[in-house]
Amino acid sequence: VLIHVVEGLASSRPDLVCLIAGEGPMRAELEHTIREKSLNQHLRFAGFVPDFAEICGGADLFLLTSDQEGTPNALLEAMAAGVPCVSFAVGSVPQILSGDLQDNVIAPGDDKAFAERAAALLDRPDLRSHVGGAMLMRVVSDYSFDSSMRRYEDTLHFVLNT
Repeated sequence: VLIHVVEGLASSRPDLVCLIAGEGPMRAELEHTIREKSLNQHLRFAGFVPDFAEICGGADLFLLTSDQEGTPNALLEAMAAGVPCVSFAVGSVPQILSGDLQDNVIAPGDDKAFAERAAALLDRPDLRSHVGGAMLMRVVSDYSFDSSMRRYEDTLHFVLNT
């Protein structure tokens, strides 16, 4: 899916570079497809990245094209870096990117809508900045260590007082 999305985006963005982080059994097949489509200059493999947060902060956009997820740490790390994210509605992504962030959640399998949202964010630095800031605020308010501890304490107080 990512290769297909980048192929569409790269046609009008010759400087587009997408970094693929992680390892998996399909890497050789994906590298072959990338070469076959002449997308080597647009798609690069970083392999396993021990500290994803360290490399994602300089990105213009984070794309999560998974067809299944739980609670994706990479998404939360990109949000914590203030990077706007686009993801399919899998796992807990719809809950994480709810409310004013729901435009960045795409129905699974709708590659066209996914590419359109990515293009809109790439083409509008003001929108990208706004969405990235909103994502940072969401992760701090709902998923930071402090907010997790507050919820944990609230739960303990509730249990102890009932």
